[in-house]
Amino acid sequence: MLNIYDVTMVELSYPGVYVVETPPVARAMTAASTSTASFIGMTERGPTGEAMLVTSLTEFFDKFGSFTTKNKMGIKGAQENDVYLPYAVWSFFQNGGSKCYIIRIAPNANAARIVVTAGGKPGADEPPKEGEIPAEVKFSATEAPFGEAEAPVEKDSLFRIWASSRGVWGNNLQILVGKGSDQIIINKDGKDVKEDTFRIDVKLNGAVVESHDGLTMRPDNQRSVKTMINDSSKLVRITQTSDNTALPTEATYKLEGGSAGNDVTNKEIVTQLTDGTSVLDKVTNVSLISAPGYSDGEIANAGFKYAEGHRNHLGDAFFIAEVPKMVDTRDEGLKYVKSLTPGVNGYGSVYFPWMKVRDQLGTGRNPITLVPPSGFVAGVFARIDNTRGVWKTPAGAEASVAGVLGLTANLTDKDQGVINLAGLNAIRNFPGKGTLIWGGRTPSPDIAWRYLSVRRMANFLKSSIFDGIQWAVFEPNDAPLWGALKMNIEGFMRDLFRQGAFQGSSTEEAFFVKCDAETTTSTDQQNGLVNVLVGFAPLKPAEFIVIKLSQKMSEAAA
Repeated sequence: MLNIYDVTMVELSYPGVYVVETPPVARAMTAASTSTASFIGMTERGPTGEAMLVTSLTEFFDKFGSFTTKNKMGIKGAQENDVYLPYAVWSFFQNGGSKCYIIRIAPNANAARIVVTAGGKPGADEPPKEGEIPAEVKFSATEAPFGEAEAPVEKDSLFRIWASSRGVWGNNLQILVGKGSDQIIINKDGKDVKEDTFRIDVKLNGAVVESHDGLTMRPDNQRSVKTMINDSSKLVRITQTSDNTALPTEATYKLEGGSAGNDVTNKEIVTQLTDGTSVLDKVTNVSLISAPGYSDGEIANAGFKYAEGHRNHLGDAFFIAEVPKMVDTRDEGLKYVKSLTPGVNGYGSVYFPWMKVRDQLGTGRNPITLVPPSGFVAGVFARIDNTRGVWKTPAGAEASVAGVLGLTANLTDKDQGVINLAGLNAIRNFPGKGTLIWGGRTPSPDIAWRYLSVRRMANFLKSSIFDGIQWAVFEPNDAPLWGALKMNIEGFMRDLFRQGAFQGSSTEEAFFVKCDAETTTSTDQQNGLVNVLVGFAPLKPAEFIVIKLSQKMSEAAA
């Protein structure tokens, strides 16, 4: 066995047999995830400035709110009222997705807040001016949330409580302060004595949704109001707390000051699709990126470029774009996809048309709304990745789309023939089969990256190998290391070959791994470089099935 380690674990002193354990040369390599999605856009509530992982629709509703509109969110002057991100998440999970990151954008929105006082009346909460905080009131270290400055407080103020995220939703929060159900033990004058506590019930839209009991104003106690609320509440958080240990009077407070801010524009979306400014820069396991409903060519182009450069230019992501909402004919779709500049390496795909689904906020017998296809597509990607593998094109009879009532355009075979050659993927309805994704191309002009399954397979290999050989960093750069790397990667590729991931009937036809003195020269060694060449024969979809029929003429009798 090749051993790159020189290990002497015991002192050789007496004659006999010594057993020494050595690390394995061939290390197990874990397959990278290919089905973790990310959605960028607007939601009712939730954190901003970060990518938050959710693993179910229920968790999404819990953290980001439900279906909504811009009018309901208090956004004025928006050209369009619909908010598409909740529908994208709903369709993603309905079609087989299991994990996705949410990037909420809320430009210039403010969070609702209120000051709880000892006297039971809301404290002053006006914009702060220097020197206005009364000297008699001492507060703990300020943690101004959301980039907003803390306001001054009145003499009997106890603590300031905020909605957990920006937006007008926080104005529907109420804080009910009451007597606690138990007591705490404190040390007073050298003796342990009991002290009463208080409780806080949180109401949202008139219903109690959280209860926090046994609270105290004593900051050094494990049940201090600040510690208990900030550790357990999903809806509110506390910043300033007074040194006053008096219990608050029983009262009801209504949070105020939450504002919606401005509508999201292309500028904010492109910021999240730009290397160096996107919160996804810090996320290493995202593989599918989408901005549902934001369909301008500027955004699609930014998405393709960002996916190619994601993870410090490893290029392990794939952008799912869609035509604009008003595009509902073959010629308009063709014009749109031809206007894009996707690059030559196929780091994204474009889908047409939009979907008709049940309007979750509508009234009447059968309310219908139009939603972008990217959430549905990402869910189908995830489902087929998990059942067949990333090398299987997510299209065809297996790529059924759930939750769709209809499409904004019904394409014929001839219609699709036109847009397919341009790299625009169709979603079609087939009698007896339902709605299917019926295209698997990228808009790349390079034939090598024509099919999205080839690009995503290459992304998968890059990410898996990158993560799987981190152990080799700082190892001695010589033949033993090269052999170990080759063995490590070959073992991983061989496992994929057995699963049918490559073209070819043998491993020699399917892939190669080369790491030796030819790939890593002495100059490379001096510069600390190890070069590994990995090649694979990708599977390409049977996009055109041609059946040739002929008539067999009966032979004339002799």
